[in-house]
Amino acid sequence: MGIKIVNTAAARAMQCQEPDVLVMNKALATTLINYRAAAALADSMLLRGIITEAERTKLCTVFAKKYGLSSFSIFA
Repeated sequence: MGIKIVNTAAARAMQCQEPDVLVMNKALATTLINYRAAAALADSMLLRGIITEAERTKLCTVFAKKYGLSSFSIFA
């Protein structure tokens, strides 16, 4: 005797996203890429001895503000 598999959910668990939500996600992705690129430059400057750790921290704070990220963000 085989096991019958059926869908018992009353509705879809995940709805399709609206197009404007996808645009927001693309914008956030672009923002994060730009922030991480700027932060990587600061990291490179730190490793080369061009700036201090304190200066790197200040730069990353400026970058976070520029790209609209909270200093408490997991991305900043």
